[in-house]
Amino acid sequence: MIAPLPMKRTLLAILLGLVAVTGLVVGYRAYKQAADRALAEQRAAVQLAQIKEHEAELARRTAAIREARRMAEARALEEVARQERQREELNALYVALTRARHTLAISSSEPHRAAPRSWWQRLTQSGLLQSVPSLPLPRVANAVSARGLFDLQELPLAPVPAPAVAKSDADPVEARIGKAMHR
Repeated sequence: MIAPLPMKRTLLAILLGLVAVTGLVVGYRAYKQAADRALAEQRAAVQLAQIKEHEAELARRTAAIREARRMAEARALEEVARQERQREELNALYVALTRARHTLAISSSEPHRAAPRSWWQRLTQSGLLQSVPSLPLPRVANAVSARGLFDLQELPLAPVPAPAVAKSDADPVEARIGKAMHR
């Protein structure tokens, strides 16, 4: 059976409408898939940026920890070196105090910065230097620095010891060598 022409046109219009709707559905699905892909890519990009930011923060913190450790090690090494210098100064003072035969001359100038644990401060705090008289130093005429800030001072001449008289009980050779080594 053949349909009359108006009916054919109506069927054709319905078919074209169905094809258009089907095309819209297919197009919508393609659009939806593309939109989903774009959203997934955007989320991945955001996550990647967050990971990179986290890695950068971790690197900054790691560098800060390394720097703090390096500074702590440097301070510890400085403290060890300071203690070694102080020990050497005290050893030198001990040797000077215990090896002096007749006279021990100690002089000092005001330090550039305070050193409360220096050997000089220990001597002054102990009271040992209070019983020692200080000698007035005469000023030397016309001895001025290039800037004219201070006069040079001169120590008085030390008395010349009398020639030693040979002792009858002379030290043995080993003792004389030992004394010569420790002067």
